[in-house]
Amino acid sequence: MGKKAVLVYVSLMTRVIVDDTASEQDIMELAVPKLSENLMDSPFESIEDIKDDIECPYSVDDEGIDEWTTSDLFHYLLIMNLSLRMPNLKIGNMTERI
Repeated sequence: MGKKAVLVYVSLMTRVIVDDTASEQDIMELAVPKLSENLMDSPFESIEDIKDDIECPYSVDDEGIDEWTTSDLFHYLLIMNLSLRMPNLKIGNMTERI
């Protein structure tokens, strides 16, 4: 049986209650754990689409990715995505779980 790489697109949203003066940092520190929890509790509800990865197809070098737990991989990808979108975001507290 062969293998292939696929891209799984997810859409996440959560609700947090914050003070009127909350910074983006404050909001993200409250939202990230809830987003992770939502994904772990109901993973299939967040999936939008699944497509073959034609830009970076599977190779035998990809075998090590299976060593990551789903939760660790999710946290890593979410934090990296946030850090690219918000360069001033301090992610130290959020990476402690990884």
